[in-house]
Amino acid sequence: MTQFSKTTSIRASGVVGSGHPAVLNTWNVEGGLGVKPGQVLMKSAGTVTVWDGTTTVIPDPDDGTVTLPQFAIATTEQLAGDTSVNVLEHGCYLFSRVTVGDSPVTTPQAELLSANGLFAENVW
Repeated sequence: MTQFSKTTSIRASGVVGSGHPAVLNTWNVEGGLGVKPGQVLMKSAGTVTVWDGTTTVIPDPDDGTVTLPQFAIATTEQLAGDTSVNVLEHGCYLFSRVTVGDSPVTTPQAELLSANGLFAENVW
């Protein structure tokens, strides 16, 4: 029996940590957003922004419940003219290489990211 295999390398800019399998994806973003590796991104109502660290909830007017937006961490830089960026949607990240806005991640922010499946390496 013949077996075929193909290996594909994905560079994650040193943001992805070990300890939990990573789920990498591509998010559509507005051109000119200027996303840099390690920035936390927030997707709410289909719009992606660089997260400024404030907790945002999405109210459901029908039943009064709230949900959190989806978070991910950019693993590549958004180049001029690009309308997408590679992100870590689930898994471990290197705490020292991730920022919220232009600041290091705080403990409450790290806890919120953990609730969304993004875990600081060696913490999960």
